[in-house]
Amino acid sequence: MNIKKYVLTSALALVAGLAFADAVTVPTVSGVTLEQTGSRKMTIRYTLNNGPAVVTLDIQTNYVNAAEETCWVSIGGEHLQRVSFASDVFKIVTGDTTHTIKWEPDLDFPGHAIAAGGIRAVVTAWALDNKPDYMVVDLANPSVGGEFYYPAVEYLPGGLLANIAYRTSKLVMRKIDAKNVKWTMGAYGESGRNKDSEKLHDVTLTNNYYIGVFEFTQSQYTMLYKDQWGNPSWPSCSYTGDGTSESRACLPMENYSSSGIMGRNNWSDAPSSDSLIGKIRTATGLDFDLPSEAQWEFASRAGHGEGYWGTGAPIRGTNPDANLQACYNSNPSHPVAVGSYPPNSWGLYDMSGNVGEYVLDFFQYDISTHTQGEIQEGGSNRVTKGGWYASTADKCRPANRSDFYNCGWTSGQYGFRLACRAGLK
Repeated sequence: MNIKKYVLTSALALVAGLAFADAVTVPTVSGVTLEQTGSRKMTIRYTLNNGPAVVTLDIQTNYVNAAEETCWVSIGGEHLQRVSFASDVFKIVTGDTTHTIKWEPDLDFPGHAIAAGGIRAVVTAWALDNKPDYMVVDLANPSVGGEFYYPAVEYLPGGLLANIAYRTSKLVMRKIDAKNVKWTMGAYGESGRNKDSEKLHDVTLTNNYYIGVFEFTQSQYTMLYKDQWGNPSWPSCSYTGDGTSESRACLPMENYSSSGIMGRNNWSDAPSSDSLIGKIRTATGLDFDLPSEAQWEFASRAGHGEGYWGTGAPIRGTNPDANLQACYNSNPSHPVAVGSYPPNSWGLYDMSGNVGEYVLDFFQYDISTHTQGEIQEGGSNRVTKGGWYASTADKCRPANRSDFYNCGWTSGQYGFRLACRAGLK
């Protein structure tokens, strides 16, 4: 990157939407500076006020548009891959003092000659109850407060699908802005609808939340469970490819009971410390769990109503199973690596097909009175959603509700993805 060595002014200090926060406690940034240091590196400094807060970074350059006005445009999160992990950015930052970000533009944004004053840093402080769209948790080295946050998928270092760690040793969680959004749960005219268990009813969830971009994988399990010698302890799944760690790494974890995942039968009980969710909670300090049925269905629909897949493609048609194949390419003999097929409109993979997914709720036929997505307690059969690799289209619809026997049963057809509030309101 051909940048003359000047101190390049950067005076933007932004605050992400902070409703419900008192003005005195709103986190802000000030005193943002950007300068080129030796070896074509850049150092960005800012002062955090009213922290702690999640801090994110954008780099913008200017140009003159057709109206001869000077405009600023982002270089894109894909060009901020070499921001040092030791920098005070893309994570929770504490201390009302000056913080430093290190960036290597010669590798991230090569071939661009930018005049002095033609580049600026945009540093944004996010309140802890309104964090950025993506949260990444490192299961290989988990720690309380050690997660990273990114404002868009393009910022994920290495790329979501290109960096296999996001499906093997890290959890990528997508924020779902659901609070006070009125939407319709259930179905009326879809082929295969169950009129008793899919009654249409309006739902308004009371909180935003994060949900897994991918189904939980077999390799992610080995980050939490080791044998007595510290070697990976692989789960007893029904399909393991050719049996090698490379073959099964990105396959969804299945053939595991919901009780084993949570260490409890009732959602209101705390998960046991040795359960999968209990281990993640202890290591990260975050409130991981299975999503509720309403959270799962809202995320699966991705803003599309009855009669549509989460991609926006219509469910109705002369051959809905062929339509499902076109959208999700379900494999009729076994699950496939997560992320193999296109995501829904909110960037979530395998919400239909691959493996069915446990949710927190116990099955009840009529949930039409649950207008805030209340979790169904009581009963013995847990709800599963999304269908599985050999399901027909009617079982893969977002509205479909299946009851999978009791909490101790296992099946190679069923897995799960995680959800987490992480302080969101």
